[in-house]
Amino acid sequence: MGPSGCGKTTLVDCISGKKTAPYEGTVLVNGGEVGTTLSRGHWSRLQSYVPQQDYGHPLSTVREEVEFVTRLRSDFYSRIAAQSGALGEELRRRDIAALLNAVGLAKVADTRVGGALVRGISGGQRRRLTLCKGIMADPAIIFMDEPTSGLSASDSEKVIRVCRKGCDAFKLTICVILHQPKQSTFELFDTLFLMVDGKMAYAGPRAGAVAHVESALGHAMPAAVNPADWLLDMVTEDVDGADKDAVVDAFEKTKAAATAEIAGDLGNCEEAAATGGGDDKGSEAPPARLQMASASKAQLEVRPIEDLVEEREAQLKARACCGGHGGFWYQLKMLLARDLRLLFRNWAELVVVVSNGLFLGFLIGAIFLSIRNKTGPDETAAAFIQYQISFLYISITTGALLSFANLPQLINDRVVYLNEHAEGLYSAAPYMLSKLVVRTITGQAGVFIFAITSFMMAGFSGTLFPFFWLALAVAYFSLDGIMAAIATVSASHEVANTLASAVLTIVFLFNGFTANAQSSPDWIIWIQYTSAAFYAFIAVATEAFENYAGYPWDCFAEREQQAFPDLCLDDDGVTVVPNGVQNIYDIKAYLKWWSIGIMALFGVTFNLAAVLAQRYLVKLDK
Repeated sequence: MGPSGCGKTTLVDCISGKKTAPYEGTVLVNGGEVGTTLSRGHWSRLQSYVPQQDYGHPLSTVREEVEFVTRLRSDFYSRIAAQSGALGEELRRRDIAALLNAVGLAKVADTRVGGALVRGISGGQRRRLTLCKGIMADPAIIFMDEPTSGLSASDSEKVIRVCRKGCDAFKLTICVILHQPKQSTFELFDTLFLMVDGKMAYAGPRAGAVAHVESALGHAMPAAVNPADWLLDMVTEDVDGADKDAVVDAFEKTKAAATAEIAGDLGNCEEAAATGGGDDKGSEAPPARLQMASASKAQLEVRPIEDLVEEREAQLKARACCGGHGGFWYQLKMLLARDLRLLFRNWAELVVVVSNGLFLGFLIGAIFLSIRNKTGPDETAAAFIQYQISFLYISITTGALLSFANLPQLINDRVVYLNEHAEGLYSAAPYMLSKLVVRTITGQAGVFIFAITSFMMAGFSGTLFPFFWLALAVAYFSLDGIMAAIATVSASHEVANTLASAVLTIVFLFNGFTANAQSSPDWIIWIQYTSAAFYAFIAVATEAFENYAGYPWDCFAEREQQAFPDLCLDDDGVTVVPNGVQNIYDIKAYLKWWSIGIMALFGVTFNLAAVLAQRYLVKLDK
């Protein structure tokens, strides 16, 4: 506890290992140093961190949010299930129901969490839900960053009472950052750390804090005053009777005694405290000194951290024996189950995807209605070939650019990912793969509806559609991978949109139709080889025109010269005029299937890059 800006959150972030900014110091857990005796990975698995900002999927229910945490963090129920079958699931349901009832969420257990655009539970209920997820993560210690922020005094007390019950029932240690609790809330705590200006003003039993400050200041706390309010006032500037420096100095003196005990001088300190002696030559030791001494003695009697780590490692190995609980495939299974449930629950998104594909397909199909079947007076498609090629170009870019709709969602989901990943629920790879599967289901559904609608309305043969759809689907996959990579490296929507605009410019310009080797200089046309739309155009154009009877493909081929002499030969009947589709757009037919493979490689590469960026770049900034 302490005034605003005194360093409460910074200290807890450093202790819990959540701090990303550089800092110095040593963290000891049961005597073992984090980073040496105790690895940071082990330390993160022993703890749970309840952030100040609530998080959760708006379309998930309260019960589903808590259950998801138990399935990915708590090994207790999986071990019971491995031994007794359905008993593990029954215990899981029972414990979740009991916890929700204890925090007053039983009546909204099947209500959606909600958010800015989805109606759900209240802010106070959402705060208690975040607390429940921290408790059900099966930690040894829970850190809570102002869990009562934004709540009423009565709701704040409810939250802290739940914490108190959790300590008593599950033998948890809960470290809570509070600003100014009311007296009944304050009295629920065992130990108080009072901070001011980044320094410790008191550390010891909560009941001894008032006596410590009274001794430091030389005057008593007024009657009928909330101790928490008075303690904060006494370490706050411009408050009558306050002297934060005196309180800090008094603590430094008592801390020296506590340090001596930890070094093995506990008996001497207790004797000095009992007789009234001490470092200041016979002066009476503050009551807090003896209390801090007792706390230090208890600290020496805790279990060695090695034993606790060994126990947790055995539990993790037991998880693997019980179906891979906590491993990559198990995480992917749980994430996919949640994402698919949320997808089909979000029927509005599905309607938009289908409607958008149908609308765009109908619009482009109407513009190029039956363009494939139109011929001129010479009974060739020469007068309409440019429109056919334009249709392919527009279809490719429109279908591929449907992936742009995924960009905002990838960034919006980041808050949930950051908190759940920081809690060790899952790693970046299964998370990104699950998101890819869901994006593929929705995106490819839209691509298929768009493709079949526009392709058939344009009058192209049904035998050409499978390859046309394949090319669009792979182009979409490629662009979707790029959008995923952009989302993971972007700090905000604005940055992501700027990067995406640059990508879309390349797609629109360097696609083999608007710019190609015949129309652009060599020093810039190489950019087309980085565009998925270029490869899609090559593949689709080759499939559509290589054996087309209405217009020549390659006027240098003798077969084409015989079939289209007016188009492929000059007036002398000998000189070849490169009017074929392949000649005009410099299409290399042998790249048709290579183009499919290259686009697929683009998609795989950028999705892998997105996974790496999600793993190493997307982190909580603390």
